[in-house]
Amino acid sequence: MIKLGQFSRNALVILIGTVAAQAITILVSPVLTRLYTPADFGVYAIFVSITALLTSVICARYEYAITLPAEDRHGLALLGVCTLVALGIAVALVPLTALCGDWLVDVLKEPRLKKWLWLVPAAMFVTGFATGARYWLLRRKAFATIATNNVLRSVLAAVFNVAFGLLGWMQFGLIGGLLLGLFVSAVFLAVKIWRESGSEIRALRWADLQGQAGAQRRFPQYSLGSAVVESGAGQVPVFFFSSLFGASTLGWFSLAQRIANLPLTVVAQSVADVFRQQASEIYAREGNCLTLFNRTFAKLFWASLPAFAMAAWISPWAFELIFGSAWRESGEYVRYLIPALALRFIASPLGSMFYIAQKQAADLVIQSALIVVMVGVFLWAGRTGSGWAARHAVMAYSAIYSLKYLTELFLSRRYAAGAATA
Repeated sequence: MIKLGQFSRNALVILIGTVAAQAITILVSPVLTRLYTPADFGVYAIFVSITALLTSVICARYEYAITLPAEDRHGLALLGVCTLVALGIAVALVPLTALCGDWLVDVLKEPRLKKWLWLVPAAMFVTGFATGARYWLLRRKAFATIATNNVLRSVLAAVFNVAFGLLGWMQFGLIGGLLLGLFVSAVFLAVKIWRESGSEIRALRWADLQGQAGAQRRFPQYSLGSAVVESGAGQVPVFFFSSLFGASTLGWFSLAQRIANLPLTVVAQSVADVFRQQASEIYAREGNCLTLFNRTFAKLFWASLPAFAMAAWISPWAFELIFGSAWRESGEYVRYLIPALALRFIASPLGSMFYIAQKQAADLVIQSALIVVMVGVFLWAGRTGSGWAARHAVMAYSAIYSLKYLTELFLSRRYAAGAATA
């Protein structure tokens, strides 16, 4: 059996890199909130939401299959599938942008977004490759490389964000820094993979890619729809805040999400990467991974209590002190989001069981229900017409996601116990 001590060591490697990357984000945020306005953050949030929505489909979910095959050459073939799928989608986005760009700008009521839409296709191709590369590195247990890449991307984004802000390039600063950091970090991953696996890449044939695309077709068949729905539900607040409440309110919500999600990014994602890799091996060999699941759950649960309790207590005051008086409302939003954030902190890493146990259909049902309810809630919030409408929307958003994560936790544990109880 794989020792749980190894799990902790691997998680720690990624955790150190992720902590360093997010520490950079934390340190630079008070500078950015004084260089850029809530409206600037609102435009940035819309762009990030568009790319996040597309990221959920950019590899057709084949990235989740990379860690599963017994042979490395099959995993490498799946990386090739991810890259080609990303290229195809990026090419298709060019005419789509030409046809729908003006309409999207009108719906979101944000004309400053228009010029950035033309960079979305290139950004999505790079994102698709980087996504597949990350899962290939997980398969190869190259946790140090993943950690280094996280730090590199954050450093570059922070440097460019501050530099552009000081130069007065406000509309270019936040989005431009994001894109430059993404492109350079993707080049880093490409060079690393080519140096270590160049001969295996050259040995790949078209038939290898076709074979693995067919063998893992359940991922696009079931997971793709679920991913679109889940990502769509996650971006609903951004699009509705922009349309109903304006860019400044969206900027407050964006900063609340950005800062409040740091514990999730720092700890939960690091645990998720290692849990997914080890749970895949154990489940394939033994038919269940309940021991690993239970111990991971316990660690996440006890880690979440003090962190989120403290956040609920101090967030409005802390946001005003650290980011400036214009950002106190973001701290109020964090208070409302705490229940959902705490449950996501626990449920997200363990949610890999839906893919490991091949339960993508169940995931699709959950996500479909989520987006229907979420859209309805925001339509209701927009109709109230009171000054509290935005806060009502945030509270409802938190409640709905809390229920979703509880459902996912219950089902993930059943799947970890094996086929007999799943």
